[in-house]
Amino acid sequence: MMPRRSTMAVMSAIGLVVLALGGCGAMLFSSVMMTSIAGSSSAMRQQNMTQGYGLSSLVPAEYVQWVTRAGSLCPAVTPPMIAAQIQAESNWDPTAVSPVGATGIAQFMPSNWGMIRDENGNGTASPTDPADEIVAQGRLMCEYASYLSTAYQGEELQRLTLAAYNIGPYKVLARGCMKASLPDCPATMPRDPSVRAYVAKIMSTMGQYASTPASLAVGVAGGPWQQPVTSWTPSGVFRQAGRMWRWCGFHTGYDYVVPTGTVVKAVHQGTVVHAGYGGSGAGTGGAYGNQVIIDHGMIDGQPVRTYYAHLSSIGVSAGQKVTTGQALGLSGATGNVSGPHLHLEMSVGTSGNPVCGSFVDPHAYIVQHANDARVDTSVLVTSNATTGAKAVASARTQLGVTYSYGGGGLNGPSSNLDGTVGFDCSSLVRFAWYQATGGQVTIPRTTGEQVGALAPISKDDLQPGDLLYFQTGGPGNIWSHVGMYLGDGQMIHAPRPGTVVTIVDVTSGYYARIPTTYRRVST
Repeated sequence: MMPRRSTMAVMSAIGLVVLALGGCGAMLFSSVMMTSIAGSSSAMRQQNMTQGYGLSSLVPAEYVQWVTRAGSLCPAVTPPMIAAQIQAESNWDPTAVSPVGATGIAQFMPSNWGMIRDENGNGTASPTDPADEIVAQGRLMCEYASYLSTAYQGEELQRLTLAAYNIGPYKVLARGCMKASLPDCPATMPRDPSVRAYVAKIMSTMGQYASTPASLAVGVAGGPWQQPVTSWTPSGVFRQAGRMWRWCGFHTGYDYVVPTGTVVKAVHQGTVVHAGYGGSGAGTGGAYGNQVIIDHGMIDGQPVRTYYAHLSSIGVSAGQKVTTGQALGLSGATGNVSGPHLHLEMSVGTSGNPVCGSFVDPHAYIVQHANDARVDTSVLVTSNATTGAKAVASARTQLGVTYSYGGGGLNGPSSNLDGTVGFDCSSLVRFAWYQATGGQVTIPRTTGEQVGALAPISKDDLQPGDLLYFQTGGPGNIWSHVGMYLGDGQMIHAPRPGTVVTIVDVTSGYYARIPTTYRRVST
């Protein structure tokens, strides 16, 4: 059942404190800010909606596209989670009304009806319209997750988010958090037995609503290397020392902490040589759980393979050809793990089982190869696409690339003074427009210069490829952050140090509340 207070009331009660964020090519101020939790790209979301990706046949056919959309807005909330939640809330009954006045398939209280939008284009935003309420359910879940995501991750974040939806975030966050900034804000599971039963029921039934992505449309043939997940929290890094890694004496891969059920994609084209439990066939041991191994052939004169471990489900088979960005399975916690995540390994120089000396840092390798000559936006958009759409496609090729203040060039990620390879916010949009126009358009480097040089437009005129500039605080209220509009209320951006290029909803949350101006690049 939905909490009884409105979203705005909850935010006011929490006393959210957002200090100055800035510095994407302008000036960098110290900041404390709630973490933005990125959703899947609009292209992937559309692909999900049309093909029912990630959901089993237990989801009624008429709701598949809305459950998929609601579960694709942020990493903490997945389509199977939304489906299990609906079952617990209303048992899929769009006419359900609770004794306390909660209405509809997702059981929204009247105080939260303001979150509901017209999702199916019938001209009415209504709590009795399943499409409208299901997507609003995902939006509200993601907002609650954002209150918690600086301190919690994985299944713990999912459980706390579900509890917040059931009883309200003000009953999950500690009392002292009403006046504290979110990064220092602890949260606890309420002792209320009904809340705990609600969370346990959903967590235990999520699996039956998930399907293996056996036939998701393929990615890009060739194409640049890309990260295996859209958004994540870094954990174990390559060559990290520790007794838990007994084989080589160090961590042989890179850990992407994501909730169970997150789509895992091929980082590059190749042939699947193993798809199953880690201890069989060409696998590298039972500790890896369910894993997929891809042979990428000869790269720069050496054989290269990637290993995707701890999956909850696998959607490809040995011998299958895969393309860059093709779904391989869903993340999980199988094998020897301490929590849900994707463990990615990469070996160079061996075409068989890897040896300790053949491992390389997969995250760094992908970043370094993201700007190969294979960065070709023509394979990502149709030939009659607008230049703005091409700019969007160019920006999407950098999803998952590390934030680097002062880094990023016209042809891809580059290092800054401290050696971090990546983009900051203004260099990302500059790269995207340069690539989209074949080098014909070069916009200024910093946010302030860009605001002064580009043509102003109104919010109502926004089109994909347009740029959004924000005043995130600091001396003089400068325009200190920029993102590129994708459509559907979303933008792609490089947020701040310690994050990666990601996608965020700008119609609610932090970016909807701060001063914004809009610009268009002329071609």
